[in-house]
Amino acid sequence: MIEFHKVIEEVKLLDLEGKIYLKDLLDRLLIEEKRKRIRKNAKESLREYEEGRMKFGTLKDLKYEFGD
Repeated sequence: MIEFHKVIEEVKLLDLEGKIYLKDLLDRLLIEEKRKRIRKNAKESLREYEEGRMKFGTLKDLKYEFGD
């Protein structure tokens, strides 16, 4: 694996078009990572709901659960 600071030094050497392309690529990769995280969380939440492990209520209900 390449060390992070070496990657940064190489990015600094790119011309403007290369930097713009890299930024666009990173933006798309980050969006996809966020989508994967959302999808994973949604699946976990659905499973918890189906198993009856999910509770619904108000903030007052939550405070009551924790003894406040």
